[in-house]
Order: sequence, then C-alpha cells, then structure tokens
Amino acid sequence: VAKTYIFVDSSIPEAIDEAMQQSGAFSDLLADTEQWIKKPEDMNTLKEMQEQINQLKELQQAVRNHILDMDKKYDEAVAPAGLAVGGQLDELARSARSLGNMTALYTVEEAWIAYGPLLAALGHFSESRGEDDAKLVKERLDAAAAVLTRLKGELQTENDRNIYAGLMDNFTTLQQAFAYMSAGADEVRKTLAAGQALDSAMDNKLTVFNDANDAAMRAQGTLTLNSNAASQRSLLIMGSVGVLIGAFLALFIIAGIVRVLGDLAKFAGAVA
Repeated sequence: VAKTYIFVDSSIPEAIDEAMQQSGAFSDLLADTEQWIKKPEDMNTLKEMQEQINQLKELQQAVRNHILDMDKKYDEAVAPAGLAVGGQLDELARSARSLGNMTALYTVEEAWIAYGPLLAALGHFSESRGEDDAKLVKERLDAAAAVLTRLKGELQTENDRNIYAGLMDNFTTLQQAFAYMSAGADEVRKTLAAGQALDSAMDNKLTVFNDANDAAMRAQGTLTLNSNAASQRSLLIMGSVGVLIGAFLALFIIAGIVRVLGDLAKFAGAVA
C-alpha cells in the first residue's frame, strides 16, 4: 500500500508495479503456506486472505489506470487548451488596443487576472489530486467563465468574435477535462481507502493467525518437553531395574560357581 501512495504522488509506473509485485509475492507465500496447514479454520483464514490480496491487486491496478488516465488527459487536453486560451486572449487584447476598444481591453485584462491563477490551480491539482485543490479549480473556473461571458458582448469585429468562439471552445475543453480528472481523483481516493481497509483487515487476520499458531506451537512444545521428561524418567527407572536385576543375576551366578567349587574341593579331598 505504501508503494501505491508513492505512485499516486509521483505517477512513476515503477512504484505501482513494485507494489503489485509485492502483493503477488505475498499471494505466492500464502499459497506455499497452505500445504503445511491442517486445521480447517486455519485453511479458511488463508483462503480469505488470498481473496483479499487478490482484491488488493485489483485495486492497485485500478489506481494505476486512473492516475495514468488523468495524466494523459492533462497532457492531451488541459495543457494544449490552456496555452490556446492564453494565445487567444492576447489576440483579443491586441485587437482591442488597435481599435481603441478600452472596455474590451480592460475585460481581457480582468480575464487574465482570473485565468492565470486558474492555470496554476489546474497544474497543482494534476499533481496533488486533492479534494481541496479540486474545489479551488472549480471556483477559479467559475470566476474565469463569468469574465469571459461578459467579454462576448464587448467585441466589435467579426474576427474578434471568431477568435472568441475558438477561445470558448478551448475553455470548454478545460472545463470538461477538469471534470474528467476530478471524477478520476474521486475514484483514486475511494480506491485508496478501500485498499487501506483491506490492508488493515489482512494485517488483523495475519496477527490472529500467527498468534494462534504460535500458541499452538508453544503448547505442542510443552507437551513434547513433558513427554521427553517422562520418557527419560521411564528410561532411568528401567535402567535402575536393569542394574538391580543384573546385580541379582551376578550374585546368583557367583553363588552357583562357589557351590560348584565347593563340590569340586570335596571330590578332590575324597580322591586324595
């Protein structure tokens, strides 16, 4: 998820690609873990996490698509239309000056005062994609539109009106492109929130899973230690019994040998 945020901030495809690779690696790890799981409840937990990681990968792909699409819209629509509007405002200013149309000239200057901050806000929004920045762009679009609407009635020549028509076409492109990018930014924020929720849920499941298995391993370890201790006690007892039996057998054998030697001594004495 952290790599996904880096991509959102930078629009560098490698960042989101790395995030998706990390999700894939975690998915592979879960798959490898399944072969060691015996408890049905643990297997269900792993399957739920596998489903969640698949959902997370889909969300990461969605973020990638939205961001790159927004960047493309800015490059192909906002940037060229923004430059065109600026050039057309300059044309109208030169024409108004040459005609002595001071009313139109003042309105064009007023339009520039509104339009410059609008371009700056659009550029900033294309990087931040923030909700507050989107609101600021909308406010400045409305302010610029109000001035440009007033300019229409102040133009004196057909050529100026044609320039104005082209200007408004480009301004409409800006409005539509911003609406498109704003909707994309909303989707990115929603997708990131969903990704964070999934990440938190997986983290909780993983913690519970690890704690449960750690407790089971510790319990099994205690049983194993107790079993080993009991076995050692049994071996010690059996060893002690074996020693006693061995000693008894040795005494029995020695006693037998002593009796045989005694009989042989008696027999030798009788022969002598």
